[in-house]
Amino acid sequence: MALTSSSTSDEWLLCKSMIMEKRLCALFISPELLCHSPSFRKLLNDRGVALLCFDEAHLYNDWYLWRPTMAMGASLVQAQRRLGLTATMRRRDQQLVIRRMSMSVPIVLRGPFLRKNLLLHVVKRPSALTFGRVSLARRVAAATEYKWRIARALRLSIKARAEQGNTIIYVPSRALSEDSRKELVLAAAQQRLGATGAALAFRAYHAGRADRAEVEDLFLTTRGVVVIATIAFGLGVDCPHVRVILHFAGARSVAEYAQQVGRAGRDGEDAYCVCFYNADDSEGTRRSIETTPLPMSTTIALMRKIYERTTPLGPTSFLHWADYHRAGIDADDTDAILAALCRTGLALAGKTQRARIAAFRGAKSTLQPWPVLSTFANALWKDHFEPGFAAMTRNLAVRRDVRDVCAVAPFLELGAGGPTAVHDALEDLAAADLVDIDYSDDYPMVQPLAVLDQQDPRDAGRLLERSMKTSAKQQIAVLDEVLDFCEADGCLHRRL
Repeated sequence: MALTSSSTSDEWLLCKSMIMEKRLCALFISPELLCHSPSFRKLLNDRGVALLCFDEAHLYNDWYLWRPTMAMGASLVQAQRRLGLTATMRRRDQQLVIRRMSMSVPIVLRGPFLRKNLLLHVVKRPSALTFGRVSLARRVAAATEYKWRIARALRLSIKARAEQGNTIIYVPSRALSEDSRKELVLAAAQQRLGATGAALAFRAYHAGRADRAEVEDLFLTTRGVVVIATIAFGLGVDCPHVRVILHFAGARSVAEYAQQVGRAGRDGEDAYCVCFYNADDSEGTRRSIETTPLPMSTTIALMRKIYERTTPLGPTSFLHWADYHRAGIDADDTDAILAALCRTGLALAGKTQRARIAAFRGAKSTLQPWPVLSTFANALWKDHFEPGFAAMTRNLAVRRDVRDVCAVAPFLELGAGGPTAVHDALEDLAAADLVDIDYSDDYPMVQPLAVLDQQDPRDAGRLLERSMKTSAKQQIAVLDEVLDFCEADGCLHRRL
């Protein structure tokens, strides 16, 4: 079976029953789901796991600063044996990854890394438009430089198409992915590529698009496809005929760069990897990292809010975004704060959810017999919605706070996964026509936090402050390493 963040409560219950009855041979699941499902982890540990396998094992180190729940979830499940698989692992990071995966005395096997068919070319380019006020001449120069990159990317894509291959263009943002695709389509139309039999298919790819599976399928089955993507593209897409990898605006780390160019030429034929680079590419990221650490007064105020919001019946607390603002935290910094909370072991940060539930009486709310409902949907209806509808003289919305619902059984049993179960149950009620959901109101969002270490808020605040400062230093060092790599002698024309 496979369990994902979109799996229903019934699918979770079916999986649990198969584990209890020893009918499940293999389970595919993200470590973050394990991290936020304490009852499910307990079931796995009680029944016993023969083999715990970590695919793309390097991510447990590379993403430790951004998604630390990956490593936490992996360390919370016991197994007779552990196996980590990755195509890219630097020797200096090997011990860190081994520790993240809780391996004691591992056997390390390494295959050959030399890829003689990959030609790497780093092109130092003029700086693009920078922040703040700039002169007309600077804006014209930036636009000209952007058009030059588009023209160069188009020529490389034509080269890949002529060799019956595909192209991946990596960009740093969703907006640049969409804009670059439009510019490439326009440039190809101006050159009448379709009329010459060299038609190319340009597709944008990032986490905000709903057609990602369609793009992946097209990339695997068709020649002459150009995907303009953020880092979201590549993992799990094993296309042997990638002839060109283009980094449109540098790379975030040397490890990430090596991972991405490694997706080219997997059929053994020559592939061309070009990186357009300028030292200013990382300035925005650098400033963001430098301003992320919070002063001690702010971290202490945040920890006090977390402990105040913790439900008395269980370890789960829910912070409104307003709570972050009252603690002096900007909305753009919340993800970094939550990651730091996870790294220090102060809390487990879950997905953002709507704080309140608003529902109107559905078409079948007064009809019999009752539709078949999941355990959680039935509890949500019987305990929270049906009494509210019965007390109403008019068809008004029943409103409930997620924190109130999660503070009682059966939702309390899920710990930090409680809000997800509540919203899944709400969708089940809507599908059964028992309620109509009103999403028009802009409700505040909440962040579930399962507090792990009940220590003094002042001590917890100091620990959080130190962790964020250490993290910022590590991230700046990664950016500096990319700078050194791209400006080193001999980097302009080398084979990996």
